[in-house]
Amino acid sequence: MGAPGRARVRRRRAQVDRRSDRSADQEGVGAQAGIHRVGGGAGAPPQEAGFKTKAEIDAELAAENAKEMEKAEREWIKTRIKEYKQLDVDTGKFIDDVEKEAGKWAAAKDPQKAADKGIKPLQDRFKALIKQIDKLSERSTKGGNTQASYNKLFRPLEEVVNNLGPAIASEAGFTEAIKNARTELEGINKALEEIEKDETLTVNKFKDGEGEGDAKDEKKKK
Repeated sequence: MGAPGRARVRRRRAQVDRRSDRSADQEGVGAQAGIHRVGGGAGAPPQEAGFKTKAEIDAELAAENAKEMEKAEREWIKTRIKEYKQLDVDTGKFIDDVEKEAGKWAAAKDPQKAADKGIKPLQDRFKALIKQIDKLSERSTKGGNTQASYNKLFRPLEEVVNNLGPAIASEAGFTEAIKNARTELEGINKALEEIEKDETLTVNKFKDGEGEGDAKDEKKKK
């Protein structure tokens, strides 16, 4: 190979070296910035190149925030688990009694008279249940997904209570409402059991200010 040929080879090698250096510099900057390409070349779309879009990042953050908020709501319930479980016992008995009383009215010698005597006590008991859940959930502002289930339980029951009468036991809507109420209550019972057993949830021993005075007295003693 003559001198001109050797000169061309040297020039080509120099060009290749410069391109390699530029590529290495770009990879280094990307690594320092925390950007990693999973696949695709320089001209590949962001998703193909392994980058997350703003919409995807926002969706992930929203999901994480929702998860943390729901955890806080579950901790609210766990802190008051005894009261919630008692509410479920009372509600279950109420559902049973509504069904039994409606059957008695229909079979009575004077159905209207029997219903007139039994409706108000049931209505009063239902109001007491609503008072319980309103206090526990601070009027449906606490409890997250579990509170949503309580709403699905009590709203149809309210319709039943408002329409109690001597012939209600024979209505298909009444039978369906009672069945759905039991199913919803069963789901809530399972949710409470899961919350009670969830060791990742923190119980606030000073709920609603209870115990704070004792804690202060204890600190004074020390």
